[in-house]
This record gives sequence, structure tokens and C-alpha cells, in this order.
Amino acid sequence: LPAADRSTIDSISDTLGPAGATPPPAPAAPRHAAAAGHAPVTAARAATPSFWPTAWATIAGRLPLAWLALSILCALRLLRGWIDGRRLIASARPVRDVHTLQLVEAETRRQPVSRPVRCLLSEQVHSPVVWSWSRPPSLVLPARAIRSVHAGGSAERAVNSGADNLPDGESDGKSDGEPGGASDAESDGWTSVIAHELAHVHRRDHASSLLAELILALQPWNPLAWWARRRLAMLAEEACDDWAVWRRDDRAAFAHRLLSFSPAHDMLLS
Repeated sequence: LPAADRSTIDSISDTLGPAGATPPPAPAAPRHAAAAGHAPVTAARAATPSFWPTAWATIAGRLPLAWLALSILCALRLLRGWIDGRRLIASARPVRDVHTLQLVEAETRRQPVSRPVRCLLSEQVHSPVVWSWSRPPSLVLPARAIRSVHAGGSAERAVNSGADNLPDGESDGKSDGEPGGASDAESDGWTSVIAHELAHVHRRDHASSLLAELILALQPWNPLAWWARRRLAMLAEEACDDWAVWRRDDRAAFAHRLLSFSPAHDMLLS
């Protein structure tokens, strides 16, 4: 080849490089540039937390406040029961009827009650209740029931006013020891009711009732605490009923007397 052509070929070879050589690779993009492209997606995922962990965390944070609120409500209910009982005893008046006082005193001697019991009358109660937090314990009788017994005794005496014409050796079947001149069945019914209430004093049911209320105030969320409180009250009533019937052995008169009372809610801590 001519010298000019050879020099041209050499210059082209120098420009293209040696034969078979691969072109140099393109410079790689910086790592921080690639990461910058995915950074918005990662930040968005981190800024959107899952629903359930957040919900459980919120509930767990508010549970102690709900527990405290329920405990305060139960404590206020207990305090209200105490205040209502104190007001009831303060507003009640002493029983003046001699026969009723004799029944209460006689039944107190029959039962192992070491403390005397004060007998009161009140218009606010519809069935007999006992308040054991006073000294001495107070037995509160419904004034309406006592008046009905007196009215029944007066009517019976009016109907049997001709008893003086009975033949010699016969009696009219009345007893001088009945409350307000009531009949024998009414007297036995009242005695059984009094025995029932005095059994609460002997068993100290007011202490067990207070314990159940305190447990309920500490664990208001526990259904077993509610069940135990209700069950304890039912068992106490059944035990006192059994005691009254066993002492008098007159179930019919006791049931008749209980049916004469108006249903009412039990007084707390009584």
C-alpha cells in the first residue's frame, strides 16, 4: 500500500482501538441516586401504620380509665345506700304498740341474738327491713302494714262483738298477746317475719353484703363478682326463710304475711 494509505489506516485503528475489543461500559449511576428514586414510596409506607396495632394500643390505654370510672360508680352506689339507710333510721319513729314490742322482745329471746333490737316504724318502707349498722340494730316495720293489722283486728272485734252471748265454757278464740288485736294466723305471720329479720342480725349478713359490694367495686368488669353478689343475697334470704319457718313451723301463715307486703328493692348493706 502507499505510505499515505497506510498512515490513514493506522490513524483509524488507533481511534477504534484494537480489533475485537468491546467498547468501555457506560458509567454506573450513583447508589444514592437509585435510593432517592425509591425514597418517597418507603417513607409513605412508614408514615401509614397498620390499623389493628393502633386500635389495640388505644383500647389498652383507655382500659384503666374505664376500670376506674366503673369502680367510682360502684363506690358511689355503695355510699348512696349507706346514706339512704342512715336517713331511713333518722326519719323512722319508735313503735308504740305494746303487743308488737312484746312480739319482737319474745322473738329476740328465742334467737341467739346477743344485742337488743330497736323496733321502728316508717312510711318509706313497704316490707320489714333490718339495719345492722346502728347500735343497737334497728328493725324497721312498714307503718301501713301495722295499720292494716290494727284495722283488721278492730273489724274482727266488731264482727265478734256478740261473743258475750256465748255459752259458758266457750271462748271467742282470740289471744291477748296478738299485735294490735290481730288473729292467730296474723300473729304467727308477724312472728315469722320478725324471726326472718332477726336471723339477718344473727347471721351478720350486713358484713357479707358489704364484702360483696367492695369486691364488686374493685372488679366491676368481672361477671363473677356480679353473680356472686346476687347469689349471696339470695342464699341469705333463703337461709333466713328456713330459720323463720323452722322456728315457727307455720309456713302458711308466713307465706300469707309475705304476700301482704308490697314488693320493694332490698336496701343496700341492711
